[in-house]
Amino acid sequence: MLRKRKSMRAIRLSLPADIRGFLRSKDEVERTQGIARLRDMLHESIPLIERHLKDKSPLVRFNALISLTRLGSKKSMPKVIECLKSRHEGIRIEAIEFISKFGSRKTIRFLKPLLWHPSRKTRKAAFEAIASLKNIG
Repeated sequence: MLRKRKSMRAIRLSLPADIRGFLRSKDEVERTQGIARLRDMLHESIPLIERHLKDKSPLVRFNALISLTRLGSKKSMPKVIECLKSRHEGIRIEAIEFISKFGSRKTIRFLKPLLWHPSRKTRKAAFEAIASLKNIG
């Protein structure tokens, strides 16, 4: 629990002062404004995160994918689909997870070739993603 408090404190300290002030306010309108500004700040960071999908480091690319998944950035789909071609299994599987969460039946066509991938984990993840996308109404 102590570790979580420290990490939350670090997050709060890295926020711009005006947003921190809004979030601490006793006025609900100001707190609402703080939340809206925080949301805008996160969404403005998406293009910067997307750029890191092309980074030379697999670890950086993997973490960029995780960030986009957590932010729920559906507009990043074309760039994430490119990550399915990665030779790094973790990146492929994270891209499959993203597509599984935010894709549609139209994105199944990008997953189908992975059903014959040499990696058993990749095949399994692709199969599960396709199954979940087929169940979308």
